[in-house]
Amino acid sequence: MTGKKNIRKILGANVRSLRNGLKLAQDEFADRISISTSNLSDIENGKCFPRVATLEKIAEILKLEPCQLFVDNGHIFNIEFTKDSYKILLEMINEFKNDESSLELLLKYAQLLKAHKSKNR
Repeated sequence: MTGKKNIRKILGANVRSLRNGLKLAQDEFADRISISTSNLSDIENGKCFPRVATLEKIAEILKLEPCQLFVDNGHIFNIEFTKDSYKILLEMINEFKNDESSLELLLKYAQLLKAHKSKNR
C-alpha cells in the first residue's frame, strides 16, 4: 500500500474530528451509537472498521452520508473559517436553490461551519 492512504485511518480521523467538532466525549458518542468506548477508540485510531449498522448510526449523528466519512478531507475541519466562508456558502445556496441534493450537502457544510465557529469561541 505504498503511497496510498489507509482507508481505516481516513475514516477514523474524520469520525474523531467531527465528533470533537460536536463537543462529544468518546464515551458519550460511543453510547449514542451503541458500541463500547474501546471499540470507538479502535475505529478512530484506524485499527478496525465499524459494522455497517454502526457506520450508519455514526453518519446519522454526524448528519452526513456514510460515504462522506471516507473522503480524505479531515484537514478541512481544522481550517480557520472567515466571513468569506459564509459569503461563499450563500452564493452557492443561491446557485443551487433548485437542486435539492446539492442544497442538502450545502446544509451539512453550513452545520460544519456552525460547529466549527461554536468550537472556536
